[in-house]
Amino acid sequence: MKKSIIYLSMLIASLFLFFGCDDPNNTVDSHTTEITVIFNANGGFLSDSGSMTNSTAKKYTINNGDPSFFNLPTAESLSLSKNGSTFIGWATEADAATAKYKDGESVFWTTDITLYAIWKNGYGASVDTLSSVLNAHQHENDIVINITGSWKSGDYEKIASTLKTRESTNTKQYTLDFTLYDTHYSISNSFKDLKYMKSIVLSDSYMVPLSDSKPFENCNSLQSISFGNTTSQYESIDGVLYFGDTLLFYPRGKTSSSFTLAAGKKLERYAFLNCVMLTSVVLPNTITKIPARTFQGCSNLASVDVIPNDASSCCYEWIIDNVNNDTIHQTATGMANLLTGDYCNFTWTRK
Repeated sequence: MKKSIIYLSMLIASLFLFFGCDDPNNTVDSHTTEITVIFNANGGFLSDSGSMTNSTAKKYTINNGDPSFFNLPTAESLSLSKNGSTFIGWATEADAATAKYKDGESVFWTTDITLYAIWKNGYGASVDTLSSVLNAHQHENDIVINITGSWKSGDYEKIASTLKTRESTNTKQYTLDFTLYDTHYSISNSFKDLKYMKSIVLSDSYMVPLSDSKPFENCNSLQSISFGNTTSQYESIDGVLYFGDTLLFYPRGKTSSSFTLAAGKKLERYAFLNCVMLTSVVLPNTITKIPARTFQGCSNLASVDVIPNDASSCCYEWIIDNVNNDTIHQTATGMANLLTGDYCNFTWTRK
């Protein structure tokens, strides 16, 4: 009997220790922890209790030992904004180049933390809001439009149609940035005829069509085609787009009169389509042929030079056809006869 009383007393003492004998109202719950998350606008502004400020703190209760996730507030709920910039997410460093946490993402932390808003230069616009964003900034030069959202059938056509409507009354140049746009579909020929598009930044998920396709035809102002993220397939060098070792597209709007192709690179059909500023092109001796229509529409192109190792390495079979829909002929019958100094030079004449 005495042992039972002792055991009962020990049990009661343990219960008091567990629930907190010094807290008669039992307001302390040892199973939960309260943490503070500070949201820093990082150069922008957000709303806290109706006032614009640079940062705000929010408290979250988490379960100890049993991870419970909570959702970050959305940029819209925080009225987060920065003039001329698009919010892309949160990071734990103010100078982070990319966001670690997405807008409204479900997260779990056990300690206090400060999050910094990460911004991308340019105005954010979805396919549906593109027209209103363009109208709001119609008087600005060289604006950057960050297309956001996920791909839906017909989106490319809608974007192109909206931009062509804008171009009918506004000749100011602009940049399209699709890095924040989630798609795995080919751009096809959707962006042809956009005369005032200065540059386009594609995402890794894009599939740019190869061969016999002219997705940037008549893009007279286009100076750069690039990818916003590192990709194993595509590479942009000085605005010129490559797929592996093949030059796909040389932007028509580039103002240089000459271009030198790096050793080991190849050419795709229509690679220099309508590049009227070019007067000369230098090719490496690794080139074995020039595909038909490579230089179609290059009305001012006067010469192509090939850099050989020796005379024999210069003697290739050249396939040159249909520049400006005319037949192109070499001025000599054998390329070995055209060797001049360090170059194997030939010029073209039209009949």
